[in-house]
Amino acid sequence: MAGKWYTYSLTQGSLSSPTWGNADCRPAQADYDGDGKTDFAVFNPDTGEWYVLYSNNSSDSFNWGNLHSLFVAGDMDGDFAHEFIDYDTWTTSSSDDNWYLSHASNAGISYSSTRFGNNSTIPVAGDFDGDTKADYTVFKNGQWYIWKSTTGSMWMPTVGSSWAQPIPQFYR
Repeated sequence: MAGKWYTYSLTQGSLSSPTWGNADCRPAQADYDGDGKTDFAVFNPDTGEWYVLYSNNSSDSFNWGNLHSLFVAGDMDGDFAHEFIDYDTWTTSSSDDNWYLSHASNAGISYSSTRFGNNSTIPVAGDFDGDTKADYTVFKNGQWYIWKSTTGSMWMPTVGSSWAQPIPQFYR
């Protein structure tokens, strides 16, 4: 079964429904090339393959991640293009990195990795300190753990409960 997207353009007042991906794919849309427009992206956890349709109609596919990966999009370096972020939930050692970042220009090749969170936390990337860079963030049972990029310090607000889910988050 093909993946069907439905998008409505507020500026043009029109609806479009491109086909991209399939029923096994997880949606992971974001602006990966920094042109200010959201790109269609999907990840197939069975194959580890990404498929990206950029807003300029060029496309890309690459292998990045595995069945145990959760994906987050965030602009971690402040260049206005989201990175492909693989959060590996199958990390076996407390010293292993579990956040792996890749740029669209070098898709599928990690340029940065770090350790933050564990296999029971939910990864979230967002600019929580206002510097245009997404912060490493995880959530568990109403507790947020935010590593602020401006200060390199931890902020731990309690908002939510054990049943709450953070947004934005890509599907598991």
